Amino acid sequence: MVGIAAEYFSGMGIQNTQFIIARHRDREHPHLHILFNRVDNDGRTISDRNDRYRSERPCKELTVRHGLHFASGKENVKEHRLREPDKTKYEILHTLRDAVPRCRDWPELTAALRREGIATEFRMRGGTSAP
Repeated sequence: MVGIAAEYFSGMGIQNTQFIIARHRDREHPHLHILFNRVDNDGRTISDRNDRYRSERPCKELTVRHGLHFASGKENVKEHRLREPDKTKYEILHTLRDAVPRCRDWPELTAALRREGIATEFRMRGGTSAP
């Protein structure tokens, strides 16, 4: 796992800084957490701009290369362990799964969501009148 973490750092362009790699088995699968100092050893700041999105590619590549486990969809999430904002996202997901099959159009869906306390806001694409 230390080698995989080093590959992750390389893929993210993170170098010349202090880091901690913590491996543990508090879940059904072994995993690790990586913490690194965003001020490198020369005193320069390591950017965190779009880390979440930049991290996606190296993580997927490492998962495939090392035969690691891809989580399988939203069905296996332990929702009782979620905190905000993820807890609310899953409540909205369940409400949508119940409401969409019963609604024939957008006004019906927005009304059904409103009854459940969920406000909707449509953003129109340029040059169209549809969401």
